Amino acid sequence: MGREKADHAPMETSLKNRSPSCWRFVGLVTICTLLLAPVSVGADDRRGVGPSVIGDVVPRQSGDVAAAIAAPVEAVLVVAGDTVRAGDPLATLNIDDRRADLETARAQIAVAEAQINVRQAALEVERASLQRLADLRGSAAFNASRFEDSQAETARLAAEVTVARAQFEESRARAARLLVDIERSKVRAPYDAVVMSREIDAGDFVTPGRRMFSLVNTSNLEVEADVPTSLLRFLKKGNRIEAKTRDGIALTVTVRALIPVENPLTETRTVRFAVPASHPVAVGQAIELHVPQDTGG
Repeated sequence: MGREKADHAPMETSLKNRSPSCWRFVGLVTICTLLLAPVSVGADDRRGVGPSVIGDVVPRQSGDVAAAIAAPVEAVLVVAGDTVRAGDPLATLNIDDRRADLETARAQIAVAEAQINVRQAALEVERASLQRLADLRGSAAFNASRFEDSQAETARLAAEVTVARAQFEESRARAARLLVDIERSKVRAPYDAVVMSREIDAGDFVTPGRRMFSLVNTSNLEVEADVPTSLLRFLKKGNRIEAKTRDGIALTVTVRALIPVENPLTETRTVRFAVPASHPVAVGQAIELHVPQDTGG
């Protein structure tokens, strides 16, 4: 017993003689150990949950509706925020001049058709006369001069018939073109969409190519994300991926397409994820996507 006390005495003396700085160091080591312990446990608990990437909600169908003809704007039927269906009217253009031109073209068609009939009838008469003169060839009644004149007249009338038919086709083409312009005066939505902006007002004069409306189809949205190339092996077309919005709303998206173009600067490739229509997301919204650690769906 005496020796045991003797052995412990130096140790107790040593501990009592340690400086305050030494005790602070020991305390820091202990705290760091306690802080690091939960991290190790958390990593084990989250085994199977892969890294996350941030993507943005984008529409699969969007764009501008531009003017197809030059005309004044007669009426604007929608404003920004309106929901439209494919074929719904957005605006109408004033094309009174085209309607007047169409009536003129139709009159020209009628005139050209009448000219064709008149010249065709004259041509038939002259061809019959030419045939009679030809039948007299070899007889004393044959008149070579009249025969040649009839040949020339037949050729002239045939040329006039050709010109009249060309004028008829030209008038028909002009009328068809005017009908296209008249139809284009009714500006319609090309697909179901929400009107994002309106660039025209009644009284404006638009020219071909001028933007009139911007549309976005909000019923068919996707998430577009630049995914590191090293993670692409975990993504297959059709995989269901867990995701969430910035405010914590969970949703499930599906891998639709892996774009086979790599950005060499960031070593990423663009991946498109389909979003179910039932999820309330908005264009431009940030979405956090959790990439799985295996290739299963």
